[in-house]
Amino acid sequence: MISMYRMDYYPDLTTNERVSLGTIIAELGSNIVKYGVAGTIQICRVEDGSKNGFLVEAKDHGPGIPDVERSLQDHFSTGNTLGLGLPAVKRMSDELSIDSTADRGTHGRALRWVKSKTAHQRQLPRATTSTTTINGGNHGDGSLPQSSGRTPCRLSFESRSRAHHTERLGGDQILALQQGDLWLHAIVDGCGHGPKAHAVACGIVAALGERFAQLTASLDQKRQAVSGEIWLTDLLRTAHEQAGSGRGAIGLSLIDGRQWKLWFSGIGNTRIVQYKPKGWSGVSRDGQLGDRFPTPLVQSFPLENDDTVVQFSDGLRESQVRSLRKKIGPAPSPAAIADDLLQHGSSGDDVSVLVMQCQQ
Repeated sequence: MISMYRMDYYPDLTTNERVSLGTIIAELGSNIVKYGVAGTIQICRVEDGSKNGFLVEAKDHGPGIPDVERSLQDHFSTGNTLGLGLPAVKRMSDELSIDSTADRGTHGRALRWVKSKTAHQRQLPRATTSTTTINGGNHGDGSLPQSSGRTPCRLSFESRSRAHHTERLGGDQILALQQGDLWLHAIVDGCGHGPKAHAVACGIVAALGERFAQLTASLDQKRQAVSGEIWLTDLLRTAHEQAGSGRGAIGLSLIDGRQWKLWFSGIGNTRIVQYKPKGWSGVSRDGQLGDRFPTPLVQSFPLENDDTVVQFSDGLRESQVRSLRKKIGPAPSPAAIADDLLQHGSSGDDVSVLVMQCQQ
């Protein structure tokens, strides 16, 4: 079992820091399960002057990585996966080293610096270490907090889709549902193009809509019991079961207007980013609906007034979205952003974009 720190284990971490650390641990651990058979992960809290961070070390005695440099590139895989795990670790680490020898195993070291704390804020000794033996699985906690007392946010959104240039029907489908001050948004990408992918994606969207209606119908007016992790995990399993013999990818976001928070979980090539320079980004797990269902990674992000968030399928590259969001001045409208992003999508793939904007 992979033991991951719950969100309150280190209370001085921000939400983004928890998500990044949890992703690093989960991805390095899953590589041990997939390729290394058995191994260990060690998590050590370290300090260097005013810097405060975590060192995650993963060791296994598997066959090794034939080409370490290529393994750090998106979509390179030797194990019939999407090849997104180690590239995600690289993006979320400030320093990353991987030593691998054929038939002798792999030793990975990922260092992540976190927000510096003053001496009186630090509750931990200079270095604390936890070592875990890996056999499979993971855990996390993403329950919604109690009401913040703020006026609930209002959400405006726009979506755009375009099919592969040779097809009339697109394999991407967008879902946008609202129940009170809860919103569920999804981008579903059916594997391939044309009528078959379209039918798979439409079936998943319909099943998600039905399940969301059941979940919201069970809420009382206070709804303190709602958990972002439980809901999104449930909805992802619904999508996986509905896919059946079909295949697909999905990105799901749950927005709570009372809490001004967004929860995201994805499987496969779907993404979500905060549309502003150096904004946060969500991480989708490697897997495929209808085939390989990974343990869901549910991440939570705070929302502020005028925040703009973009979800998109793999018809758009994340590097394109990152490049475009660096150039914005005053926040454009969701419609303007959606139109702009759609123009940058690949004509050789289905493209879907959903843009949401939070307002007081």
